[in-house]
Amino acid sequence: MGTADRPEIPRRAFAAAAALVALAGASACTRGDEHAVELAGSAPTSTVLPGEDLAATALALSAVLYESADIAVLASEETVDGLAPLSSRAGIPLLVGTDRAVAEEISRLGVTTAITAEGGDLSALEELGEDLEILEVDPAEADAQAPEVRADGSPVPVTLFVDPRLELPAQAIAA
Repeated sequence: MGTADRPEIPRRAFAAAAALVALAGASACTRGDEHAVELAGSAPTSTVLPGEDLAATALALSAVLYESADIAVLASEETVDGLAPLSSRAGIPLLVGTDRAVAEEISRLGVTTAITAEGGDLSALEELGEDLEILEVDPAEADAQAPEVRADGSPVPVTLFVDPRLELPAQAIAA
């Protein structure tokens, strides 16, 4: 780990020119609640992401993209393909797994609501926080179920380069 606020991103074979995504301010809303995210203030210099490990890549992106977020998408390796587009459209962090590092990122961000795929094992998610509200969505219909999100801060344009010859698991996040 790097500093107390930001994890150190290990250099691996997954090439990325920067680690921010141009995010939309809000998306379609089917619930009356509005959620907020605070975007990072500036784009980092070129960063190489850990592409061999899907969960580590998601954590690294969250750490550099978001200062805070009261909502996040929590996916498993099996559901990330269906939930990553929802995360991108809504402009909210995507985290993969339920281990200690994910719990620490949820705490750092201040997440109070987690979106996950319906039908999954919720017991592991409930261990991430007693007060964590879990919203289950059907990934096939995730766009219609996207929450309204207010983004504090201006999105910074970023270019993310992925080497398609490597066929790394983290490519699902970059798509």
